Amino acid sequence: NTSLSYKPAQSGNFVIRVKVKDERGKIVLKDISLNVFNNLKNTSSVWSDSIRLGYTIDVEANSTGGLGTVQYAVLYLNPNDGKWYTAQSYSTNRKVSIKPTQPGRYTIRVKAKDSRNVIVNWDHDVQVFKTIN
Repeated sequence: NTSLSYKPAQSGNFVIRVKVKDERGKIVLKDISLNVFNNLKNTSSVWSDSIRLGYTIDVEANSTGGLGTVQYAVLYLNPNDGKWYTAQSYSTNRKVSIKPTQPGRYTIRVKAKDSRNVIVNWDHDVQVFKTIN
């Protein structure tokens, strides 16, 4: 047989050894390195779905899988002007706080990027209520 399929049960670094024998009985070995990894999945979260104006939206950037070191960018969509703002550029820092200055429904976006530059977004809405005096 000149081909074989193999599906690893887990991620990790593997060495595949190919052994070839010619008609005279001479054996030649060839090692092939293979890095198997799970797809990048963004598992970020916020601490609350709603806050009062004056408090912070606490974001925790998380992910599973991917290749190499994962970095996170955190952005938010301000519902009052329709613009996206950067709370954190790509960094390995996983905890970010955003303090809205106006009430409304803010969309929080966490962008997880692995060393292959694969990016997976996570979006979540947080309602910011005006404080009643």
